[in-house]
This record gives sequence, C-alpha cells and structure tokens, in this order.
Amino acid sequence: MICLEGKVIICPEGFYCVDGTAHDSTDPECGNRTDITESNNPENCPIPCLIGNYCKKGSAVPTICDLGTYSDARGLKLCKPC
Repeated sequence: MICLEGKVIICPEGFYCVDGTAHDSTDPECGNRTDITESNNPENCPIPCLIGNYCKKGSAVPTICDLGTYSDARGLKLCKPC
C-alpha cells in the first residue's frame, strides 16, 4: 500500500493505480494532471485510463473495452456503445 503523510486512496473511477491504491489526487504532487503515465509517475499518482480502455474504482490495470463498445478519450470509467 502506498502512503504519503497518511493519505492513501482507492484508485478513482477513470484511473488506474499500482496495487489499486494511490496518493490522494488532491495532493500537490499529483494535482489534476492528465499527462501522467506509468513511466513518469514517481509520486504514484492515479494514471488516467488509456484510450480503448476503461477503469473502474480500484483498478490496478486498464480493462479493454468489450466488443461493441469504444473509448475515444483518456480517463473513462465506462466504454461508450457503438
């Protein structure tokens, strides 16, 4: 579990996090950044879900959209129907 001054959160919808937990996204190190990726995330901030995927609350990895649905933006919690 990741901890920053006692602030640990379950990864929010639309994001994925290592082990499904991350620092509080209101933490100044994370902010509301949308440019965070796995390779540039030393603070363990929530990472916006990838295009073509969706992320439920607590996601440790993105989930590929089901057949008949799509995701055309980062940070989606559900895929859109075709």
